[in-house]
Amino acid sequence: MSNKETRAILLKALIDIRDNGPKFDGCGICGNVMNECDDDIDTEELLADVFAALGMNHGFPVDGGYDEYMRASGSGESMWTGEYGAARKKLLALCIDYLQTIEAAE
Repeated sequence: MSNKETRAILLKALIDIRDNGPKFDGCGICGNVMNECDDDIDTEELLADVFAALGMNHGFPVDGGYDEYMRASGSGESMWTGEYGAARKKLLALCIDYLQTIEAAE
C-alpha cells in the first residue's frame, strides 16, 4: 500500500471521528483511529508523522504529555469533553487540515 493510500485511510478515519464522534470516549485520537483502520496499517506511526509535521514531538494535546493522558484515560471520564477534550478536537482538526493539504497537492 502506498503512502498516499495509507494517508487517505488515515484522513477518512479522522474525519469519521470528527463528524460522528469517537467510538471510545475513554481513548484519544490514536486509540480511536486504530479502531477505524485495518490492523495491517501502522496508525501510530502515521499519526506520529503527522504530529511531527505539525511541530509536535508527541500527540498529547495538552501539557502533561503521557502522564496527563494516563490520568485522564484512567479516570473513567470522557477524553473528549472539557478543556482537555477541546484541545484534542483542535488537534484532530489540525491533523485533518494537514492531510487535506497534502492530498490537494498530490
